[in-house]
Amino acid sequence: MTFQSGEARFSPGAVKVDLGRAGIVAAVLGVVLIGGLAGLSDFLAVSAYATLDSTPVTVTVIVSCLALLFTVPFVLILVALPAILRPRGFIFDARGVHHWQGESWMLLPWEEVAATGIGYEQPPNVPGLSLSIQDAIIGYAEDKIKDAIKLDGKRSIAFEIFPVSPEIMERYPLLAGYRREMPPPFAGLSAVRWRVPLPPVIGVARRISHGAQTFQPQRWLGWFARPWRGGLNLGGTGR
Repeated sequence: MTFQSGEARFSPGAVKVDLGRAGIVAAVLGVVLIGGLAGLSDFLAVSAYATLDSTPVTVTVIVSCLALLFTVPFVLILVALPAILRPRGFIFDARGVHHWQGESWMLLPWEEVAATGIGYEQPPNVPGLSLSIQDAIIGYAEDKIKDAIKLDGKRSIAFEIFPVSPEIMERYPLLAGYRREMPPPFAGLSAVRWRVPLPPVIGVARRISHGAQTFQPQRWLGWFARPWRGGLNLGGTGR
């Protein structure tokens, strides 16, 4: 394991992926979209009052409920902002995968990586009864963001790194918060992996794919699906 101070020298053709900068774009998209949906809902409620002769009390109740429902995901985004916006990212080169968080750097050599890929969750066509109204609204907002950038409604998109053995993970404390365990997507891989959430910003996943395939195409899994669990992910608080 190698820690470095500041930008190190990388091999020719190194590919940099700045997740912190992409997180800013994702946060702005989320706030704008949720605010727009809230405004549209209020407009529809007032229009219903004008056309259906609803009572002012009824309209007030409807608008208040809609405001509360849209406030929840907005507050969740604000709470997640420190994680979403913190400086972090990857640099791929001939030696391995470099990762930085703030001023801390580490290098994960390719010989300790079994495979890399981009995992995602695909929501069901018909939401189950267990999904709450809040989950449905959050999911709708997230889907609209990803539809706008041509990600086909995929959620919880993450860069996943599978080590050659689980013991290796203890050597990289900078990645400890990204450790996850679940059945591997392909036979022969470890059940544990590092899963780094990606902001739903066009170009981020493509950049990671380019970096991994440039230097280690034999270790690249491509895109693969994970079991659907629902929820919101704007690139900083993935599960």
